[in-house]
Amino acid sequence: MNDYTAPWNPALGGPPEESAVAISYRDIASASWEDDLAPLLTGPSDETLDWILVLISGNEAVSDASFAAPMVTTTNADLRSRLVLVGAAGTNLNELSCFSGRGTQEHPLDLVAPGGDQGCSDLYGTGITTLQGYSGRTEQSGTSFAAPLVTGSLALAWSLMPTWTAAEVRQAILDGADTAPDGIPRLNLAGAVQAAVQACTNAGGVIDPITKACNTECVPDCVGIVCGDMDGCGGYCHGPELRRCQGDTIISCNESGTEDSWDCAATGKICALDPAQGVLRCVEPAAVDNPPTGTILSPVEWTTLSADFAVNVQVSDDIGLERITVQVGDVGGLLFTESVDVSVLSTTWTTSLIDTSSWTTGNYYIALWLADGLNAIEADVIGILFSE
Repeated sequence: MNDYTAPWNPALGGPPEESAVAISYRDIASASWEDDLAPLLTGPSDETLDWILVLISGNEAVSDASFAAPMVTTTNADLRSRLVLVGAAGTNLNELSCFSGRGTQEHPLDLVAPGGDQGCSDLYGTGITTLQGYSGRTEQSGTSFAAPLVTGSLALAWSLMPTWTAAEVRQAILDGADTAPDGIPRLNLAGAVQAAVQACTNAGGVIDPITKACNTECVPDCVGIVCGDMDGCGGYCHGPELRRCQGDTIISCNESGTEDSWDCAATGKICALDPAQGVLRCVEPAAVDNPPTGTILSPVEWTTLSADFAVNVQVSDDIGLERITVQVGDVGGLLFTESVDVSVLSTTWTTSLIDTSSWTTGNYYIALWLADGLNAIEADVIGILFSE
């Protein structure tokens, strides 16, 4: 967001305070005043900013775009691509409010947004709820109340696609608009957001679940998690690396984060790792004869410990591990054991904290046991020292 309220050049003067209303979101401003804006607007004083100006069409129910006409009819293509001329719709969103500027056939309104319709009939009509002074609320009608709705919508679309130019943001809002029966382009925030999301997808990006902005450089993080978990880039973890064996059935993970399966036994094969491709496939039983492998990462062998500790291991298998077990003991017997059921090709795992309050000074062992359905082995064992 920027602090300036409207992109005019102060050196050339500005609208009178009593007739100026401007609300700024990001590099977007909406403005309403009665003087000709053409000589005032030369762009923001900070030339590094990209910007959009939302203009009202006036409240005189005329078809010349009111005071905005000199700007809307500009021959400067860059300037025109930054302007959005807004009309007001009343309670019936299919029709312009009685007071709204109409635009012209050559220079029509860019968008119409709710602006109330008070005074449009013998009935009181409905206005737009707005603040009254420093406290309280009131209802008012006018294109000045329609324009800020467009401004906020532009800001939201720009926050989704922060790398877009002003012209691209403006086009997304126009592309997302509804068309009323008489051809009026109606503001549709959901349509604008969908246009921005689609543009992000077309650019090969995803909407970041945290920042809500388009991320074309996000690297999915699916290490150590399961099918259906979010990948950190707005999508689901999926793909061959999340396949698992369930008996002789391969369970795969698709893009929607749901699982599919196929039965290897139906073709006389088993679910196992294909060494050539490095993924789980239906393979001939004779091709599978490798037991699980694993290493105790910490504590390091013959480390001297004097307090409670946990054991961290790294394990892998060609057909998929089913159980990891860690045992700790001494010459007197087993002091600690903990197991976890898994269904992965490889992973790391850490036990809960081991209580050593009853231990005495001496030598202890840590053993790592692994099972994969075909084999159950002691994959690693180390010795440690404990000092009271």
